[in-house]
Amino acid sequence: MSGKNTRLEKMPNDYLAPGHTVVLRATGKRDALKELVEVLCADAPAKWDAARVLDAVWRREQTLSTLVMPQVAIPHARVDGIGKTLVAVGKSPGGIAWDPGESEPVRLVILIVGSGNEHLHVLGRIATRLSNKALCEELLAAQDIGIVHGLLTQPYPLAARFPKPVLHDLSIRCFGHAQAIAREIKAGALVLHADAVGDISFLENCQLAGLRLILVSRDLSRYPCSPQVDRFLPVPFGGLNRSSQIDIAFLFLVSQGLLGRGDRVVSVCGVPESGILDTIMVADLGRDYRLFFPDENGESLPSDVEPQVLSRVLQVAGILAAEGREGKPVGTMFVVGDHEHVREHCRQMVINPFKGYAEDERNILDPSLEETIKEFSRIDGAFVLRGDGVIVSAGTYIRTGAEIDQLSPGLGARHAASAIITRQTHALSVALSESTRKVSLFRQGERVLEL
Repeated sequence: MSGKNTRLEKMPNDYLAPGHTVVLRATGKRDALKELVEVLCADAPAKWDAARVLDAVWRREQTLSTLVMPQVAIPHARVDGIGKTLVAVGKSPGGIAWDPGESEPVRLVILIVGSGNEHLHVLGRIATRLSNKALCEELLAAQDIGIVHGLLTQPYPLAARFPKPVLHDLSIRCFGHAQAIAREIKAGALVLHADAVGDISFLENCQLAGLRLILVSRDLSRYPCSPQVDRFLPVPFGGLNRSSQIDIAFLFLVSQGLLGRGDRVVSVCGVPESGILDTIMVADLGRDYRLFFPDENGESLPSDVEPQVLSRVLQVAGILAAEGREGKPVGTMFVVGDHEHVREHCRQMVINPFKGYAEDERNILDPSLEETIKEFSRIDGAFVLRGDGVIVSAGTYIRTGAEIDQLSPGLGARHAASAIITRQTHALSVALSESTRKVSLFRQGERVLEL
């Protein structure tokens, strides 16, 4: 990593040009998609053939609807050979009948087209931004397309539930104490969990010389670059308790090589969207998080597992833990990465429901697959994924012929399988307990994280 203020992902405005946000005239799905495809192709290189692009988008839509939430659809497609990923956004004043049986028409359509799997990463970032309920409400209510473009591309502060004087007093004091502790212990980094406050303008008045400040957030596009911040890093999802927020941030900071075994780190955080920083934690990574470092030269994440994929797997497992399926708790497991070796230990318990689908139609980064994954979570067995997010199978029995020496009390067969498969291969495994609804991450036979 070189240079200051490095973002580890591109922002929405890298893909969405101002002229690509339009008012849709169409009232039908295919006509609306045709309008947006023509918007993209008007500014795209000559090799972007509108008919070819529309055909790819329509075929993808026929396979699985891209209605991801009420009144919002994110159609997308991979078109090989067209180069970079581009986005077009359409706002429909009257609404579009998107799927049969849906009572609410779609008013916001976000089209993503690219080659390779980059468009899925862009899709994930946009879906993360739309998970902000307040922002989504503003997008649907906006009458001006300039406002729509700004809401999707510009930093969007989180809604604080506390008055400004309280925010200023408690947060600034807490952050000030965290700075003092970091200097005193010669910390390798000061980590700010920015989603607690949303607005980081207070950093302008902080004296951070000599301190390495890392900002972590679920949605980095909410925050402008700041000369005070050394690194910006996306972390999977909000809604966790403070301890889990810190644990998962450390996992991803270590996996990106931003923190090491010998670092002492000061974290400052609060409840997401509360408007207040209220917690400081000091950690010695080599002592408190030793399981993040499998060996002296090992990586905290397998080299073939993309951090965004692990983020999404943990997010889906967290949603299943909170919601269950049809009001009942469910248990399941996901095996991620090192697929060539994992498949040697797999046997299908049922017909693989993902067999026969194109790879970009069964990638866990696609939010439109969420309901499908939830439904298949009721099948006994594991989801097996490649490190790039492609779901290889579901309902898969993991058999290694090995036994686990010791398992923590209360953990059953699913956790034992997770421990064994990660000991026998270089994969990761995420297990969701049906009884406790806790999510566990296994690496090299050990549980390294519990949410």
